[in-house]
Amino acid sequence: MSTRCQIGFYQSEQVDLRGYEALLYRHSDGYPGTLDGKQYGLLSEIIPFLTWFDNTRGMSDIEYCAARLLQYLANGYDIQTKEMAKRYDWMKPTIPGEFTGVLGYGICKDLHPDIDFFYAISPGMVRVFEPHFADRTGKYAPLWHEWRLLETVNIVKELVPVS
Repeated sequence: MSTRCQIGFYQSEQVDLRGYEALLYRHSDGYPGTLDGKQYGLLSEIIPFLTWFDNTRGMSDIEYCAARLLQYLANGYDIQTKEMAKRYDWMKPTIPGEFTGVLGYGICKDLHPDIDFFYAISPGMVRVFEPHFADRTGKYAPLWHEWRLLETVNIVKELVPVS
């Protein structure tokens, strides 16, 4: 079974979790892992990107951040999918040299009831939650008060020397 997750983007860390500005879906390997990558997971993929993005452009416009993170993650997924397709000789490209995966990531308007982790990204931080739903059959209600905060990772802004 896949470890599904969703990634919500917020203008402020003080916002209620229900108030996401953008919402992404990752179909598999959505567990946090460790920042140093010793334990594979999403944090070791997104934190370097978010740090770079914050230091290059700033995370004040969370819509750009969400769009570019989705592109970054999907590009990595496509590379992995191409390598697996070559290795196992499956899913041959219909357009030579242009094969990309068709699964892996999505853009959502609502929460999925079968996610194992939820990542709340706001300027300067990522909070990782273990969500809880009243019903995992498709008709669900998020029990927000029972969501457990597992970890908070701060995005470190690099100091730029004044010339």
